[in-house]
Amino acid sequence: MNKIKGTFCATLTPFNEDFSINKKLLLEHCNSILSKQADGIAIFGTTGESNLLSIEQKLNAIQFLIENNFHSSKLIPGTGLNSIDDTVLFTKAVARMHVKAVLVLPPFYYKNVQGEGLIDYYSRVVEEVNDSNLHYLLYHIPQMSGVNIDFNVIEKLLFKYPNNIVGIKDSSGDEENMIKMTKVFSDFAVFSGSDSLALKLLKNGGAGAITAVSNISAELLAFTFNNFQEASSISKFNEL
Repeated sequence: MNKIKGTFCATLTPFNEDFSINKKLLLEHCNSILSKQADGIAIFGTTGESNLLSIEQKLNAIQFLIENNFHSSKLIPGTGLNSIDDTVLFTKAVARMHVKAVLVLPPFYYKNVQGEGLIDYYSRVVEEVNDSNLHYLLYHIPQMSGVNIDFNVIEKLLFKYPNNIVGIKDSSGDEENMIKMTKVFSDFAVFSGSDSLALKLLKNGGAGAITAVSNISAELLAFTFNNFQEASSISKFNEL
């Protein structure tokens, strides 16, 4: 059984006119998403413009949410940065906040990173963070990162860290690749990064979806996840 499953909003980040994070509006938005039955928030990912923000800005915003009764177990922060030291620093900090999981990009500025390089990168992050209870989702978005996370990388990381590496967000748009992952790797949570591919992935053993569109359509995405097994008995389910 997947350690993590459900629907998570890849939330946007609201800004003030001086480009600081509007933390109050962020809190309101995150609470609104949960009220639509989403399972949580994937905060500071691609849609959240994470790589335009400092670690301090992001940590301050997450701490603000928690201090205002937004439960940390509903958060999946994106912590993958080009510097291994920064990735470790950020990941350690949110792990101490007891977040649900972290979503970790591969190193992405220099392209054509080979498989062994990716394995070494993720291995060093897991080992230096040194938290046996922290769950990691790999973040596969090659059209943005320029880096492909292939099956060999997944297999070796699962072998080395079966309690930490628990899934992947696949935003490649490659439906066949996502479905194959669910068949090859048992108990590995495969999340669709696309709303339009979520239903087919769910029907083939996927864990759920982490999407940007759910900033405005969380209710529909959650409905799909919660009811896909009874789809035949729901009128116009596929249209919904």
